[in-house]
Order: sequence, then structure tokens, then C-alpha cells
Amino acid sequence: MTAPGGTWARLAIAIALVGAASPELVAQQNHFVTISTLRCRTLAMGGASAAVRDDLGALAMNPAAVQLYAVAKSFRMSFFVNPVAPVVSLSRRQDLKDASGNTDVAPAAFAATLLKGVGVTISALDVLLSWGEETPGFGPRQHGPEAFQMRDYFEAFSNSLAARVRLAPQVALGAGVDLWQLRTGGGRLWQVGFSYGVLVQPDPRVSVGLVYVELPDSFVYARQLLERIRDESLNLGLCWRPFAGTLLSADLRNIGEEGDPLTRELHVGAEQVVLRHFALRSGMYREKDSKRFTYSAGLGLLDLNVFVPAEQQFAHATFAVNYALVYRATATGPDRWHLLSALFRL
Repeated sequence: MTAPGGTWARLAIAIALVGAASPELVAQQNHFVTISTLRCRTLAMGGASAAVRDDLGALAMNPAAVQLYAVAKSFRMSFFVNPVAPVVSLSRRQDLKDASGNTDVAPAAFAATLLKGVGVTISALDVLLSWGEETPGFGPRQHGPEAFQMRDYFEAFSNSLAARVRLAPQVALGAGVDLWQLRTGGGRLWQVGFSYGVLVQPDPRVSVGLVYVELPDSFVYARQLLERIRDESLNLGLCWRPFAGTLLSADLRNIGEEGDPLTRELHVGAEQVVLRHFALRSGMYREKDSKRFTYSAGLGLLDLNVFVPAEQQFAHATFAVNYALVYRATATGPDRWHLLSALFRL
């Protein structure tokens, strides 16, 4: 049983983490990524997630960090439902059209976006598939000041498949394949990228992650704006859990490319869970090339583990609603990025 003083101490730490995320969270320009994204937790923590265990959220950062159930399963399937995109597709029909200009495509968009991902667990193996992932600031879809709109949503997105195998209680290996899609003047361009990772846990409270990311030729800059990930980059992550509900993380980007302007760029982040159903997050990094700082903060609401039996719970908190705010300084002034996801697992 947790002492009341301990709960209030964790609450104070959590408030301090978000309060310290930035000395000035006021921006001139707002961008919204709110339809279908898995990057809320990662970007709220400054992108420092290469060693942080997660479910669908780990697909982009390190396939070896993918982990589903806390109790071993001989076979189990999981489904992840996204209610946001289907509702928007029906309420904002004017935003949608197919390649021929037909605007009566809302029912098809509803069906295509309702199920965000599927997971399969077989003993020590986890396999996850996700589709329709938005990439902030890339492609013809412009993330502007309107929070919920689907214009050009189907013009640029990615689909991911990752497999993670636990070789020992302290070691896991993972591999992922990403199918990127972009509509161009000549039709649709499809290209494939890969990622390979390892996660080592030398202590129950410490994990170390290493991941290599290979992006396709036409998408080499797709993940640079907020995630700061380049093609053929090797990224190192460290995660420390000093107390129950407290997580501190750090990533080094592009540790293997001496000539890259993003070489050894440090990202740091923190997460504090309060009263089981609230997670407060913050992070920051300094862009190696521009010398400007980026600050982030965010929160998670409603841990879905509470509503299922212990044997069906995930190995980590699974928050149904996640929000991230990324404050980024640019040459033309500050930008503020808002990311929102609502995801329920069945």
C-alpha cells in the first residue's frame, strides 16, 4: 500500500516535470496531428524512446522495445481501435476525395481507419501490424491550425510491421519493415524501409536500446522534423525507472555517422504516472545543426490495464488518450505542434 506522502511526492515531481518542459510554451503558429498517430508518448518525451517498452508506440522507435502482455501467452491476439479518424471522416466528408475527385468516400474511410493495428503474441514472440500512420510535416498533407480535418490524409502515410522475440529475460531482438506511401503527379509511390533493434535489461529498473533505421530513398527526410531520425542512422537509448511510475530516458541520435549534421544529438525525456490513470511527460533536445532548443510536454489519460483481469494486462501502462505539445524554435519564429491519439485495445 502506498503511503499518502509518497503519492503527493510523485504528484509534485510530475507537476515539476511538465512545468520545466519549457520556459515559454507560447507560439505563433499551431500545427495539429490528431487523426491517426502513435507518436504522442515519444514526442512528449523529447523523442527519447529507443529503450522505452511500449506496444504500437514502439514500432517507430525500436522494434525490440515492442512488448505486449505481462504474463506469457501461448497464443493471443490484440486489436487496437481508433475512434477519432472514423468520426472525423463521417463528419467532415468534404475533406475526402479519391484520385478521380469523387467525394463520396466517407464510408470507405471510416472502415479503413477504425482499426489502427493488430498484435499477435505467441510465447516469447510479439508481432505487431499498424497502418495509416501520419508523418508530421511531410508530404502533401499540411498540418495546419485546424485541429480535425482529413484533407490529403490518404496522400501520405506509412504502414509498419514489427516482430520482437525475447531471447532471455534480459535480452530482446526486433526487426521492422515500413511501407511508405506518397501520392505524386505520376500516381502513387510505394517504398520500403527497415529497422533493426536490440533491447537489453541489465537491471529490473534499467534498459538499454540500440536501433538502426533505414529509410527509403524518397523518404530520407520524412522523420527529421520532430523525431530527428535520418536514413541509415544508429540510435542509442537508455531508460531508468528509479521509482514505481517514474521513468527517465535519454537517446543519442546518429551515433555512427561522423559527417552527419545530427551526429550524437542528445534527447532527454521523463514520465511520471500519478494516481494510476494520469501520466505527465516532458522532454527536450537541442538541434545539432541549428543550435535551437525544442521543448515538449504531454499527458496520458485512463490506463486500460485497470479494466481487464491481471492475466490479460499489458506489461506497461496503456493509456487510452495521449496528448503531446512540441514547442519548436525555427528561423522564422516559434512553432507549436499538437499531437493527439485515442486508442482502445480489445
